[in-house]
Amino acid sequence: MSGSRRLIALTLIMAGVVIAVATIVFYVLYTAAFAEERERLVETAQSQARLIEAVARFNAIYSSDYPEVRVPNSLCIAPASSFVIPAPIWHSQTREYAFGKE
Repeated sequence: MSGSRRLIALTLIMAGVVIAVATIVFYVLYTAAFAEERERLVETAQSQARLIEAVARFNAIYSSDYPEVRVPNSLCIAPASSFVIPAPIWHSQTREYAFGKE
């Protein structure tokens, strides 16, 4: 093999290795980001479910106490202080407050 063919072959091999490593790195990073986003969405959905359950419990107990704010086919309007909140539950990055208890 001549020197120029060796150089071209070496360049192609190095380019192939770089492309393979970059593909693997992007796949690993994408998988990690996807899993983290899924975890955040599950946490948000669970938080919203707890809030809905707390509002439903409040409505079941106190709906007769607030007839003036009762709208057909809807929940009672309740102050946030009426929900049982054992401790502040903060989402990791959004700093949203989650109502309810586990």
